[in-house]
Amino acid sequence: MEIISAEMIYTALAVIFLLLLVFLAGRHCVLRYDTTIDKFIEFNNNIMVITNDEEIIKVNGAGLNFFGYSTLEAFKKDHKYIHKLFEEVALSDKDRFAIEPKWVTKIDSHREIKVKMNYQLNTNSRIEQYFYLRVSEIKSHKYLLTFSNITSLEKEKNDIQEEAEHDPLTRIYNRLKFNKIFNEMYYRADTFGEGFSVILMDIDHFKQINDNEGHTIGDRVLSELATLVRLELRKNDVFARWGGEEFIILTRFLSAKEVHQFSERLRKVVEQYRFSFVNRQVTCSFGITQFRKGDTQSDIFKRADDALYRAKDQGRNQVVLK
Repeated sequence: MEIISAEMIYTALAVIFLLLLVFLAGRHCVLRYDTTIDKFIEFNNNIMVITNDEEIIKVNGAGLNFFGYSTLEAFKKDHKYIHKLFEEVALSDKDRFAIEPKWVTKIDSHREIKVKMNYQLNTNSRIEQYFYLRVSEIKSHKYLLTFSNITSLEKEKNDIQEEAEHDPLTRIYNRLKFNKIFNEMYYRADTFGEGFSVILMDIDHFKQINDNEGHTIGDRVLSELATLVRLELRKNDVFARWGGEEFIILTRFLSAKEVHQFSERLRKVVEQYRFSFVNRQVTCSFGITQFRKGDTQSDIFKRADDALYRAKDQGRNQVVLK
């Protein structure tokens, strides 16, 4: 039987003591690390959240204030999961995915992305909020999320885009935006056979309105006409100011007969409407064409323009399909 010497006992005790010291030092470092993280997020003005794959662990003061809570316990009672707070994640303008459980794991560490949230002001009012989000994995399956509010920048960008795409007088699409949509629709028609129609409409004798009533009144007629027509369009119809007193409509899924009836209805609506600023009847002429297999874009616009010219030549205030 092997006798355990005092030296062996001392050695074993020394090893155990050393392991205990290593464990306590490691635990101290972990606690110190966690404390440092806690202090860091508390003194940060951005919203910061610590979460595992899906469940919220901690929210800093800025986050609690933003969401309207005084304590983390109250916050977690209503919002246990981080994915419940946001509607959409955008890695780029084209690369988006809906928020869902474990969505944090889909994002590369240290990658800055954009998220959208509908912020509840009260029971009847919500406003869209946008944030840049930075995700850092601070431990295995534990993440630090930093949200920087960019709502004002997003609004400014949207306002600039709105101005770039809309006619300043009538507030409908301008020619540049129409051409962009038309190019996409033309591609789908040419590639997949999805038909569409183009309707050109022009105010009859508009020069007389400008000459007799003045350009200010002419502008008001243009604006009022745009509002009138827009109310008659379907949700997916595209309506734009083509230039001067000429407007254009892009509509899908209508037969030749249906698009003619639709244009005729618009013609009658304009004819029967009494404009606020002129003591005369205002009418429009309409030229229509439909996409045909093998058409170039120029072919389509030329046919629509020829149809409009024929409507004018035949006495105005009428619809011609070519």
